[in-house]
Amino acid sequence: MRIRNTNSWKTSEAVTGLRPTGIKNIYYGDKRKGEKKSLLIFHFTEGKNFITQEPEIWLIIDVYFSFYPATPKILAQIINTYKTE
Repeated sequence: MRIRNTNSWKTSEAVTGLRPTGIKNIYYGDKRKGEKKSLLIFHFTEGKNFITQEPEIWLIIDVYFSFYPATPKILAQIINTYKTE
């Protein structure tokens, strides 16, 4: 994932990769700012356009500012709250 802060996607700031979670359409990543690290959860979901009612895929990003789980077990507990089925 990149933030387009230059004229080119290639030279824009890379934020994170999308790591699979084992849950359909749910991915995670992280963002560092100085000494602090934030957890990012990416949820791709299907919906309909409000005006045309055509199908769309939406991306929802949950940002846990200045928080990243200390252990893989805690990370798994957070990710498991995103189970949709």
